[in-house]
Parts: sequence; C-alpha cells; structure tokens
Amino acid sequence: MKVMNQSRQLFDQENPEAQETSEALRAGEAPEQDDAVTEDAETEDVAAKFELADAPRDFAWNPPESDVSFAIKGSLNRPGLGSFELNLNRSLAQQLGPFFDSLETAPLTRDNLGGIDDGVEGVYALYINDELSYVGKSDARRGLKARLRRHRRKLSNRVGISVDSVHFKAAQIFSFAALDVEALLLRLARQRTLERAEALHANELSKWESQLREIEETKPLNSRRGESPHVEWTARKKQHREIKPVKPTFEKTKPPFLNNSGFGSNDTGKERDTQKASDFDLRYSLDMDSHVDAFAIAAERIDEGTETKSQPANSDLYSALQWFATNVCFTFRVEGASRAALSAVNVECQSLFAAGPMREVLSRISAALPDGWRISLMRGKVLAYNDASKTLRDVQMHFIGGAESVPSSMEASHGGRPANA
Repeated sequence: MKVMNQSRQLFDQENPEAQETSEALRAGEAPEQDDAVTEDAETEDVAAKFELADAPRDFAWNPPESDVSFAIKGSLNRPGLGSFELNLNRSLAQQLGPFFDSLETAPLTRDNLGGIDDGVEGVYALYINDELSYVGKSDARRGLKARLRRHRRKLSNRVGISVDSVHFKAAQIFSFAALDVEALLLRLARQRTLERAEALHANELSKWESQLREIEETKPLNSRRGESPHVEWTARKKQHREIKPVKPTFEKTKPPFLNNSGFGSNDTGKERDTQKASDFDLRYSLDMDSHVDAFAIAAERIDEGTETKSQPANSDLYSALQWFATNVCFTFRVEGASRAALSAVNVECQSLFAAGPMREVLSRISAALPDGWRISLMRGKVLAYNDASKTLRDVQMHFIGGAESVPSSMEASHGGRPANA
C-alpha cells in the first residue's frame, strides 16, 4: 500500500490534527472524537475504507522518466527562478490506473446501471468473461448510465455472446471536459498488455536460446562445408533462427479487442450498407433465433424515464415501425421514398410486434409491408426498404411477404450485389 501511505504522510504534514490521529492509531490508541457528528460522517467512513489493490491488473503503470509525454515539465528562467507546469497526464497515469484496478467489476444489469446517477461523466471498462474488452468515456450530456445502457442493449440478440457474461467498472471524473481520460486509460491498458507480452517474450526467448545452444552442440566435427551432414546442420540452424521470437513493441500492442471494432459506433447510415460490416458485427452477428420483445424494452425505457408514452393498440405502419425501431436492442431502419405507402396501412401493434424469435417477428412485419417492400437482416442491422436496386453486403436473410428468402452467396459474403437478385 505504498501509494496510500505516501498520501497519508503528505496529508498528515499539512494537517496537525490528522497527524495526531494517525500517531494514535499507529500506537493502538483510540483517538478522541468530537461529540458533534456530521451528516457526512458515514460517507467519509466509507471513503476511508477504500484501499488500492495490492498488485496491478489492467491499468496500473508507473510511466518511465524517458517518456516525454509523462515528464515533469519545467524550465529555468533565470538564476533561482523556474517555471513549473503541472503534467496532468503524469498525475492521472500514476493515480487513475491503480484506482481503476482497485474497483471491483459488477454485472451489466439494469439494477446496477440504475444505481448510477443521471448525468455522471467519466470513464468505464467492459469485461467479457473476465477479459478486459472495451474502454470508453461519457460526458455529462449523455452520462455513464445512458452510455452503459446502450452498450447493454447492443450486446443483446447476438450470436456468440451473452449480456450475462458482461461486467463493468466505471469512475466518475470531475472537470472531465479538459482531459482526454479515455485516451490515457487506453494507453495504460495497452502498456499493461505490453508488459505481460514482454514477460511472455522473455520466457519464449530463453527457450529459443536454449534450443539454439543444443543445435550448436550438434555441429558435425568431421564434416566439411558442402558435405551432407554440414548442409543439413546449417539448414536446421537457419530454420531455427527464422523462428526467433519477435520482441513486442508498444506501437504494435493492440487496445482491448472491442475498441476500434465498431462496437461503440452509432448506426453508420445507409451509405455504409453496401460496405463490409464492422469487426464487432462480424464477430457477434445478430442472432435470428434470439428473443425479441419490443413491449418489454418499451416498459424498461418508461421505467428508466427515457420513454414517456407507450405504443397505441392501432397505428399506421410507418409510425408503428418507428416505435419498433426505438424499442429493440438492434438497429432497425426504415428506408425508401414511399413513406405515404406505409402511412396508408393500418396495423394492430400488439399482434404485429408480439414477442418471439427474431426471424418470426421480422417475417410477421414483412407480411404487413406493401408490395415491393422487403426486410433484410444483415450482420449488425435490419433494413426495411423498397429499393429493388439496392446493393447490400453481409446479408443473413431476406424477409419478403412473410416468408424467408436466402440471400445469394455474394450477398452473404462481402461481395454485394443488387438486393433483388
């Protein structure tokens, strides 16, 4: 607990009363207490019990003096006078990393997210099956709660992942706007990954060197250059040198795997529908057999205060689809210039959007669409449209008139071709 002890010593030097209390505690004596109990006493007691983790996990890192971005900044102006500039990155790296490591993760559940106050800004990390997977931030406009709720829904209805396997930890940071804390936390995470890779490399290099010595010891003593034994030994030695472990570098050390994967992005819009799906969508595609219940999501959002009205029993199809898009855990987008054609169709929402497997719900919706319309389920989004010439990529299934239509091999891969082919 070196960091905490140093902080306590500095605090004691500046506060004589605290110094007396600390000395009494170290001597095993109970310090005298004021009879007046403040309203904040319980909160202060909880804060005092927080202790840093004994060992670094994912973020703790002491920046080297050689790294100029973390150097102590100052200059000598004239004899006896200097200028000092506080290096916030250095302070954050030395304090935020250990603090973040010391936080316990919590399941990414509605109840846990509901305990976060609205508008709280800061940074957070997501863990999938206990592996650090994503680092992000949120400002006061959206807040940590809204950001994490969005992630929770995006991780739903996916193949190969369950939201039940996802945990999070977050830190509220005041005066957040002036600092790029997300970039710093990502750097700390990459640095810790590099340290682990360096330790692994040292072990692999030791084994490689041991094997090289063994090869050296088998050098033919009575064989000349060009003779078979020497040629074979030389080839074996050359082959072994080619597999020498490569020393890891910070530049080639990747961030947590969901960062830069498209996971944190909003809907990219129709101009991206013809391009390759994001790495996140390719790894965790939408699950056609997963359960979809728009009414349950709508009830959650009303309870959370992010939705104020429920869908009426009857509605025009366009308005109904807009409500549906707002209350599912995946991107559902309605495209096409013929909005009037959808508005002219009246539907009974309870039966149209009744809960069930995704493929069943989408088939039901496609049956209510006017002629010429279809629904295409892609890797990470669902489109309803009437443009027969639209070119799509990474299509899993089309739904036309209430029936499933298997996409062509080019649509299903990354080649793309007209949607009516």
